[in-house]
Amino acid sequence: MLQRSYLLPLALLLIFTSCKKEPLFIEPSMEIIGYSLLEFPDDSIHLEIEVQITNNDHRTVNIDEIAYQISIEGIMAKPEKVKISQEFSPETPLILDLPLSVATHDALSLFSQIESGEELAYQVTGTIHFDDPILKLFDIPLNVTGSASVDIGYEDFYTEPEVEISDIEVDFTLINLTTYQFDFTVTLSVVNENPYAITVDEMNYTVDIEGIVSDPGRYTDLNSSPFYIEADQSGSLQIPIVFTLALADGLALINALSDGIIAYEVVGDLHVIDVSGFPVDITIPYTKSGEFEIIGME
Repeated sequence: MLQRSYLLPLALLLIFTSCKKEPLFIEPSMEIIGYSLLEFPDDSIHLEIEVQITNNDHRTVNIDEIAYQISIEGIMAKPEKVKISQEFSPETPLILDLPLSVATHDALSLFSQIESGEELAYQVTGTIHFDDPILKLFDIPLNVTGSASVDIGYEDFYTEPEVEISDIEVDFTLINLTTYQFDFTVTLSVVNENPYAITVDEMNYTVDIEGIVSDPGRYTDLNSSPFYIEADQSGSLQIPIVFTLALADGLALINALSDGIIAYEVVGDLHVIDVSGFPVDITIPYTKSGEFEIIGME
């Protein structure tokens, strides 16, 4: 009888304790909302990821730090560990901006895919470290996949080349009693204001001279090799333009040119395929207008 009197309170204590014990902390959800490029790449691509972490448990705890490694489009980024020290409430998801770096040898492949608005697939592995006064220290592993869009592309860190008119030469011929032909040679100076070399493989343009607009032209109509410009330097290229005008229009243009000054406007775009060794796909529109003194007119 004495043994049974001891066993009954012990059984009741165990039942009471098990009823009061909290279950394990429910694993939170994590989602990458977007990627942002922090600077133009050099030896690495430096990104920032916006992360939303949702507390699926009913308890508020404190996140101490997050250790993680992210694969983007199959390319593994460097391991990261970030101190958080924030309260993690079930009522409000936690929005964090976390750093992300991809080394040089992998950067070339990833960099060519970074365009604003594009979706990049990711996989996150790691650990969330909790430091809670009640639940004490504990870790929850991360293993999530998904895709997120790029918020900022590399164009935001790239200064557009400046297109200048450095020379205009003009010659005209009376083809017959009703037609003039004007041959303009326009020399463009493309100024690269970036601290890295660029390669242009195409340039589209139309030229308005004294209100007369040329047919569209392309750099590749005249050149087979890409146009390379060193960092903080300029490069020159010539674009020939031919106008065939009726007698009245031809005489009007001759009269406009008689003072030795040409009013012009150049409109088009440049297509950049390489920046400092990184393959890119940047189309840059440009418009340049002004007046220029005629070098030669026969």
